[in-house]
Amino acid sequence: MQKELRNAIDQTRDVEGQIRSALQTPMKRDILWIITESDYDRGVYERFFNDKVAVRPSYDEKRKGGCDRVVRIVKNILKSGDTKRIVGIRDADYLYYVPGRFTSPSPNLFHTDERDIEMMMLKSASVQTALAAWNVAFPGKMAQVIPIACYMGLIRIWHVARDKRASLKRFHIACAWDLNARPQKPVNHWKKVLRERYNQVTGEHLKDRMVSYIRNRYGLNDMQYGRICRGHDFVQLLGMAMVHSDYSSKYIQTKIAESYDVADFSQTALSNSVVAFAARFGLTVLRQ
Repeated sequence: MQKELRNAIDQTRDVEGQIRSALQTPMKRDILWIITESDYDRGVYERFFNDKVAVRPSYDEKRKGGCDRVVRIVKNILKSGDTKRIVGIRDADYLYYVPGRFTSPSPNLFHTDERDIEMMMLKSASVQTALAAWNVAFPGKMAQVIPIACYMGLIRIWHVARDKRASLKRFHIACAWDLNARPQKPVNHWKKVLRERYNQVTGEHLKDRMVSYIRNRYGLNDMQYGRICRGHDFVQLLGMAMVHSDYSSKYIQTKIAESYDVADFSQTALSNSVVAFAARFGLTVLRQ
């Protein structure tokens, strides 16, 4: 079966085309297709499913993926009538706070329990245990990172809640960390530094009271960091806080993906949704 799948998907580079080719084979009756935002996401999720599932990133021929591509592929495949056994998994982003912009438009689309896949993993017991075993400094460094990453997350929520269109690609959390201090630490007045950087990137005039408004409006606190922080922000700052290159953000990203286990994943609403969807077709898909 797996050889037949590989032969089918190698005929075309974009994932939607790969799936359409594969659906011309007998596998059409057996496989549940799961579309993810990226190859990183694919690597995480496919560890938890058995051979009744094929997990693919939402890449086009230029290897561009993302949430919109997940939605488009699922929508197109369903519209074609080739199969109903397809679901998309996307990051929740800020749908908990701005549902009008982030609500999944199809019952075949599911989202992470936390803000994104990185935060869903970082909140899990398996990952936190693995990080502490890797280096005993991790729990303390995470506690140091959480308030900073949360404040930046609140700024991001304000940005989307106010329907701001300026790109945040140049809005990096690194500006909140003092690499020249000994020992390294957050910069002085890091909240002000983050707001000033946001204003520089967007041309806005964000004030602390506006950030506080978001916190109060949604009843948020740092205990809810999983749904507030952007995973890339959190991991980038955590890597800087750990200082040594052996614990860079790149290595942390790999470590959390390797450490996240099926026991934690199976307890998520995301897992339950996919399992329930597959059961409609008589499929048991979660790896035991």
